[in-house]
Formats: sequence, C-alpha cells, structure tokens
Amino acid sequence: MRNDTNLNNFPLIKFEGVGKIFESTGDIALRDVSFEVCAGDFACFIGPSGGGKSTILNIIAGLEKESLGKVSAPAGTSMVFQSAALFPWFNVFDNVALGLRAKKLSKERIYEDTMKYINMMGLGEFVAKFPRELSGGQKQRVGVARALAVNPPVLLLDEPFSALDPKITEELHKDIVRAWTDTRQTIVMVSHSIEEAAALAERIILIKNFTVAKIFPIKLARPRHEQGEAFLRQVLEIRREFFK
Repeated sequence: MRNDTNLNNFPLIKFEGVGKIFESTGDIALRDVSFEVCAGDFACFIGPSGGGKSTILNIIAGLEKESLGKVSAPAGTSMVFQSAALFPWFNVFDNVALGLRAKKLSKERIYEDTMKYINMMGLGEFVAKFPRELSGGQKQRVGVARALAVNPPVLLLDEPFSALDPKITEELHKDIVRAWTDTRQTIVMVSHSIEEAAALAERIILIKNFTVAKIFPIKLARPRHEQGEAFLRQVLEIRREFFK
C-alpha cells in the first residue's frame, strides 16, 4: 500500500470561501465554495452542467486561479480527462512510463513502476500495443495507469468514463475501486451520474448554483451492489437534493 495515511486523517485539499469570476466575460463560475478533501479520500463532485465542477478541478490542478477566498492544494497532481490523450507514436509501456522518465529515474525503477500500474489496470497483454490498436476503455486504462505511475499526491478524474459504453464503464469502475483500495491514493472526481458517484466515492459533494449545496458521506460497504436497497436509498437521497 503506497500511502500510510488513513481516511479523514488530515485535509490535503481545502477551499475556504472560494470564488471564481472570469475576467474576460464577468461570468461567475464559483461563489463561496468551502470543502475539504482528506488524504486517502475518494471524493466526487456532481451537479448540473455548467455549475462549476470542472472549474474546481482545474483550480486544484493549478490550471486556473481562484478570484476570491483561499485554496490549499498540493502541487504535482495528475489529471485524467474524458479523452485519455495518449501519444499515438508511443506504445502502452512508453505512454505509461512518460512521466517516470521525466523524473530521470533508473531504468530498473522505471520498468518496475510502469509494469506495476500497467498490470494493476489489467493491461499486461497490451504492453506493446499502440493507441490505434486499443479500445476506448483500454485507452482510458492507460491514461489512469500513466497518472498513477508518477505517484501524485492527488489523482483528478474529469468525467473520464462519460464517452464509454455501460459495460466498459462498469469494468473501469471496478478497476478504479481496486486501484484506490490497493494504494489509498487520494482521488477527486467529477461525474455527471449520481449512480456512478455513489458506486465509487466515499463522499459526494453536490455543486449547485456555483457553490456547495450539500456533502453526502457514503458509508455503503464494498463491493457496492447498485440494485441493493441501501444503494438505491442513498441514490434517492442525493437525487432529491440534486433536483430540489
């Protein structure tokens, strides 16, 4: 297990009264947003489109700057987008090893860490394949393996499964949960699906009208059975607040 920190041990990410206004248009993207994500947590933002979820992720990643309030977040986060954004001229191994090579580690360490995450994401038999030879789900697995391989303080997932079919999405959900269970990597995700968020996350943060509407702790046992009574009751509770 890579991280020795326990869930809810200490705040790794903290937003205090954060606002974001786009200077070019004057549009409000966030207003008075406050929340914490603790080391080893798996948090998921949900909410209506255009409500500010991806803006929060971009601020955590350092891609955007808050206009108001205070943000504490570690440097060196890794992000996986809707598209895996793989380099087409690199095979699976070289795509995953890219960030490790930038750290100028030994060849032995690069090989060991690269194969660890390739195997973790179920890609061992595809190690020499190029992106054009992979399915959409396999490409996303490569993107997640590449992000995890550099041992980031936080893994950011921006709706990474939204373009995939339901069967592949379900398989990737299992991969992500297994990776989180094995590493206790801090994960912050944006999703458009309440069911997906409840299946994956330990906490769901609902963003409405550019601010935090409610935070739901998810205490369902794993593996989570999406047709089970407890799961459906949890989804219904979140759905009521979502559409309020």
